[in-house]
Order: sequence, then C-alpha cells, then structure tokens
Amino acid sequence: MIVRGLATGDIQDDNLKSVIRSEVKVGMCHGLIFGMVCGLIILTIAKTLLDSNPMLGLSVGLGIVLAVSMAAFIGSLTPWVFKKLDIDPAISTGPVVTTINDIAGLFIYLMTTSLVFSLI
Repeated sequence: MIVRGLATGDIQDDNLKSVIRSEVKVGMCHGLIFGMVCGLIILTIAKTLLDSNPMLGLSVGLGIVLAVSMAAFIGSLTPWVFKKLDIDPAISTGPVVTTINDIAGLFIYLMTTSLVFSLI
C-alpha cells in the first residue's frame, strides 16, 4: 500500500504519519487476532496432548502480537526511507522488509518467551 501510494503521489510527507499510524493499527488488529487464535491453540495442545506448560500459549500469542505489529511498522516506514534516499521503493522494499521482519520477529519471539518463562 505504501509503495503504491508513494508511486502514485497519494502519500506525501504531510499525510505519511497518519498513513503509517493507520497501517500499524491494522497490523496490531491482525496481530491480536492471530495471536489469540494461535495462543489458544497452543495452550490447548500444550495442556492436553503435550503435558507441557500452558504458559507456552501465552508466550506464542504475545510474540505473534508483537511481531506482527512490528512488521506492520517496518513495512510501512521502509518504503518512505528508500524514497528519501532516492532508491526505488518498489525494488528495494520487498527483500529488505522481509529480512528485517524475519530477524526482528525471531528476536521478538525469543525475548517474549524468555520474559514469560522468567516470570514463572
């Protein structure tokens, strides 16, 4: 959405903040939905089939919420940064956003799990 908006001129510096805010809100909603669904599934599996700690569901759910929210922010901001650097956002954004989201997501999952399990 951001790349297309920058290319067509629909997104300018004056409305960029509201567009990014909107994209992050949508990302947070997706994260909450996916996090709750996956967290409940993992909680159920951990309790019934694996005889594991049910906090695993909380850890996975919270990690998904944070990772998807961060991915929405990174995916919204990166095309604008490339445009400011006079690099074509359409070519550069995909690989860079994917790589950053993979690294940030893994870091978020590991830190969330570490935090959740350190509290019990």
